[in-house]
Amino acid sequence: DHARTDPYEDHYPASPASYHPQPPVPDDARQSPADQGEIDDIRASLREFREAVRELTESRSRRRYF
Repeated sequence: DHARTDPYEDHYPASPASYHPQPPVPDDARQSPADQGEIDDIRASLREFREAVRELTESRSRRRYF
């Protein structure tokens, strides 16, 4: 039975049961403005962290090790 193109076909069937779609979020469960402010703060600090990591990576890549 060499006609199959996908050797994993038997082992990993693509069944719809393996996917778990998320139900839509009801309006009353969405974030309040206070929660949104906290999320924005976290995003801002994450941006700062990424920038710091990028700068560190660049400064270390410019070093010469002998």
